[in-house]
Amino acid sequence: MSQPPQGSGWGNQNGWDQNPFAGGSQQGGQGQGGQPSGQQPNYGQGQGQPPYGSQGAQPGPGGTQAYPTQQQPSQGYPSQGGQGPLGGPGGAAPQGPTAKTGMSAGLKKGLIIGTAAVVLVGGGVGAFIAADPLGFRSADTAVAKMVPDDATAYVHLDMAPSPAQQAELIRFALKFPSFRENPSVREGGDLREAYFDSWMDEHPGCSNVTFDADIKPWLGDNFAAFWRPAETDPTLIVSAKDKEEAEAAVSKLNACGAVTANSTAYRDGHLIVSPAAGGAERTSGDALTASLADKAEFKEDFAKLGATGLASVWSSGQGVEDLIAQSGAAPSTPTGNNTLRSLAGTIRFSGGNPEAVVVTKSTEPLPVAAITNVGDLPGDTSLAIGIGGGKSMVGPIVDNLDAAGMDPETFAASTGLQLPGDLETLLGDDFILSADRLDEQSLSDPSRAPIGLSIKTDASKLKVLVDRFGNSGLPLVQRDSNGISYLAMNPDYASKLQNPGSRLKDSPGFQAAVAEPGKAQMVAYWDMTAYADLLSAEADPEDRADLAVLQSVGLSSFNDGGDYTRVVARMTAR
Repeated sequence: MSQPPQGSGWGNQNGWDQNPFAGGSQQGGQGQGGQPSGQQPNYGQGQGQPPYGSQGAQPGPGGTQAYPTQQQPSQGYPSQGGQGPLGGPGGAAPQGPTAKTGMSAGLKKGLIIGTAAVVLVGGGVGAFIAADPLGFRSADTAVAKMVPDDATAYVHLDMAPSPAQQAELIRFALKFPSFRENPSVREGGDLREAYFDSWMDEHPGCSNVTFDADIKPWLGDNFAAFWRPAETDPTLIVSAKDKEEAEAAVSKLNACGAVTANSTAYRDGHLIVSPAAGGAERTSGDALTASLADKAEFKEDFAKLGATGLASVWSSGQGVEDLIAQSGAAPSTPTGNNTLRSLAGTIRFSGGNPEAVVVTKSTEPLPVAAITNVGDLPGDTSLAIGIGGGKSMVGPIVDNLDAAGMDPETFAASTGLQLPGDLETLLGDDFILSADRLDEQSLSDPSRAPIGLSIKTDASKLKVLVDRFGNSGLPLVQRDSNGISYLAMNPDYASKLQNPGSRLKDSPGFQAAVAEPGKAQMVAYWDMTAYADLLSAEADPEDRADLAVLQSVGLSSFNDGGDYTRVVARMTAR
């Protein structure tokens, strides 16, 4: 049996490719909250949707769950030229801020080795898991006390996650052949060292800095980064057991270009590293006066979020706006329409799989939202997106179009849809886009493609739109029953939607990937097993074997009380 690892372990849990010691202006969103793919921050909030996006990302378990990488959602704006699939506009909206998601080979190897190194953590794990099956913790406040209360965004990494969380992480990692086949998987080690070594692979000029001599003696268990108003580069906080040793290491890393440290300060076992001259001292002093840990919004958001896992994030609404501005992307709503007060999120493992959970607080009361019935789709559905109460979103959509410079007349000329009535009919009380397994053969002939819509709406009004689409060269079959209209170019698929032989809600993959679908106002689901061949077509043999393990991806969003919206993103593996 392997020996338990020495020291604590940690990895790139929040989706950053930036080393925790390094400076730079990257926000660590991706790892937090997940916000799986979706739409760009829409500061208007409605129908229980994420306040900074319509239906989208971020951010797990459920038998097989996961969290999204942290790309920000992007919301599409119709262009004023060209046609989309319904005779409407083509083009996409500007992209929101995106955390760097690329992973170097060295970093990947380091994370694999280091993650697996904690597979055996000693006899105490069993007792700990028995007392706390998930190993979740409340939000860390010791590090947040080092952060001034005017911080607009904050990311925290637990570099010594609980034994239960480490075990969950390992269960997930060992499902992948590249982890199992690596001999060092079962050897004791320090996850922090594996990450550090991978980081140094990208900084060959820092060969004089070693983990054992320069980092390990002082490195503690926590890392955080935060942004203050008008700051583009984050200030870093690292738990440090020894002030002089920590400062000496940072000085060496600064000299070889691996980190930007123009000032440092040490307080209460933490080293503050700032890219600004005098910034670390100001941070320390300001946090003593008023800290983020004592900020009412911060405490309320994490109380609503519940227990945290490997990483956590918090941001104010202004912080999200600042990130968008720094990215160069245009806001999705006019200035002043931001109804996002703040958000909190975490990445954690459960059932051997990861999930990202984000809660967002609106400054305005959330309306009672309709539920989407994605679970009623056929059991072999491979792709699905459902939006409950979509017609109530038409008002904000029209406002966004106007802000983007497109009036209703221009929109009608581009799409054939009259605003707001036609769009309300099309989105209805429940709008679901779905598909069976797609391949080159089915997509080569649109009339055979198993793609369709299930819409709870006024069937007679929808028939008028369907006829209009048909006259424009988009023939659709419409089947109506029990207040639901089913549309598809493939008549067989329309019939299958109307009378499914089995239900998606009974599928193990759907159950594992989608959190609380019965009360969700938005659901997205992807059965990755249906696209295994496509995903692995261009992959090298090692990655091909790993991709074959992936099962499904799910995301759901629902009202969580107190003007909060909860978003849960999961990925499952077999």
